[in-house]
Amino acid sequence: MLTDREIQILESCHFPNTYWKDKSEMELFWMRHLYECICSSIDFKIPDEWSREFFLLVLFSFGYLPVFRTERWGVTFQPAWPYGFDWFYEPTHMQVVHTNKFNKRLEVGKDCEVLRLTDDYHGVWDIISHFATLLSEASQGLKISLQNAKMPIVLTSDNASAAQTLKQVYDKIKMGEACIIYDQPSKYITEEIMPTGDEPFQSFINELKNNYIGTELIDNINSILQQFYTFVGLPSEATEHGKSHTLNVEAEHQEEIAEARLQTWLNNLDDSCKKINAMFDIGLEAKKHEYRKNDPNGDAGLPVPNSKQKPE
Repeated sequence: MLTDREIQILESCHFPNTYWKDKSEMELFWMRHLYECICSSIDFKIPDEWSREFFLLVLFSFGYLPVFRTERWGVTFQPAWPYGFDWFYEPTHMQVVHTNKFNKRLEVGKDCEVLRLTDDYHGVWDIISHFATLLSEASQGLKISLQNAKMPIVLTSDNASAAQTLKQVYDKIKMGEACIIYDQPSKYITEEIMPTGDEPFQSFINELKNNYIGTELIDNINSILQQFYTFVGLPSEATEHGKSHTLNVEAEHQEEIAEARLQTWLNNLDDSCKKINAMFDIGLEAKKHEYRKNDPNGDAGLPVPNSKQKPE
């Protein structure tokens, strides 16, 4: 099996090469943003000895984590892999392998209990990756649109070849220079593109306003973000201001869609917390984060990640 690095090398051998979204800096930027937004949707009360950041990373990456007791670390948790299955095809054991010479197979219900986020023992990175890919593509389009919106002033001269001049001018345009000097007019630069005359300063005629699509791309990015917020049950413009723009039935339908997935997560967490607390009595809790209420005339309340916040 090829590694991600090897795939990128193979992709770069083709021209034009495929835009490698999965490991691009832009997609990682959006993945980080979306991950922090999801983390802010649920407030957890965990033991003070636990690392909150690692706890959230394991839970949302794997979709579950086993809680068990050790002689050295007391009641703790670690990433693990399900093993075996019972009559209802639920895993019977959790295999924990830690770099600190800890390798143990735990029996569920006897040696450990599992804090489960999703029904299928999968995390939420598929959701994050899906929307991060869309956002990175839209951001890439916005970046290109902004580059195309730069139209420089070109100065005239009467030496050097026209072909070389046009190449140099185009290269400088792509580099973002605001003022470019070229040597002599080219036959490819017609009267319609650049009027000739005695003025020392001439410029290309370009309908920037008609060709600029940056505003539409920004709207697309915002629309994708709103879809993501609705998809995972976070406050969005559709749910916060829906009743002021749509019928009550439509607004309520949007709210139900937004709550569906998050409520499933909360139900699984609530059932898991009860089992874990019954076995270890650590006061583990999970509840929906309550965001600020919005002014009807103001902006929608978007999530503000705060990994240190605990429920009251």
